[in-house]
Amino acid sequence: MSVVAFSSEVKSFGVGASLDPSLYEIKDEDKDFLRAAISPDDEELRRRIFEIQEKAYEVYKYGCIRHFFFIALRMKRLPIYQEILERGKKGDAILLDIGCMMGADVRNLAYEGYPATRIVGSDLFETYLTLGHELFRDKDTCKIKFVAANALDLPATLAPLSSSPRITDLENASITKLDDLANSVTFIYLGSVFHLFEEEEQKGLAMILLRLWTRERGAIIFGSHQGLAVEGSLAEASGSPEWKAHGHTPASWKKMWREASEAFAGEGAGDSIDVTAALEDHSLSQGTGMQTLVWSVRWV
Repeated sequence: MSVVAFSSEVKSFGVGASLDPSLYEIKDEDKDFLRAAISPDDEELRRRIFEIQEKAYEVYKYGCIRHFFFIALRMKRLPIYQEILERGKKGDAILLDIGCMMGADVRNLAYEGYPATRIVGSDLFETYLTLGHELFRDKDTCKIKFVAANALDLPATLAPLSSSPRITDLENASITKLDDLANSVTFIYLGSVFHLFEEEEQKGLAMILLRLWTRERGAIIFGSHQGLAVEGSLAEASGSPEWKAHGHTPASWKKMWREASEAFAGEGAGDSIDVTAALEDHSLSQGTGMQTLVWSVRWV
């Protein structure tokens, strides 16, 4: 899918309604980070978040912007997060967040002790990355690398080690595109990304992630997005016909990853991964057939 096509799809996924200040909410467990990173004054914190929201929504009327998800720390709520954080503190593992928006999750990860020099945040829209630096006022001080890129532009094929040597010194590496990280990323996070695509595109994206992955024991790809109790169309479940995307169950999600792994690396490759997946209720999904699919893929 081209950048133009993906941009159109993301815009159609956004609710497109007017901004609603009453939707503003900061969870108690997020306040320490946001106050430390943006402002200790709650009124100033609110003002700056609203200012960035308005700028972002002028460009892309995306539902996650309207509902203030860009400042919600969703990565840390995943059951596997603590393992990722502790392993990151002790080793040299690179973590990549694809679809990081303004980068709140990766900045919080660094705030909690994961070395910022081993974190990469990527988003299709460079505007989001720029607004992230504006929100956190850290353009000259943030040591996280940010890359504007369309992950679907990468080839869904095995990256030859000879042409894509593993990066170990991320701090001094030149990262201008995602494929510079081929064979190098131990942890890959995707929040609210897979549910933007149809079934075959999701499988293709999984193969692209395998290209970036280190493919060594303990490497993990993890995330969450909208899923269904009965596999099918998210458009039908949500009542939004413009949402052209596929909804997986835990069982079909595991099957998709096995198929992607074997299409990527050959028959039997699916035996090298362990996939966990579970559906959880979400407040925005009440009255629909949708739930949040929380998942991880581990190289074993």
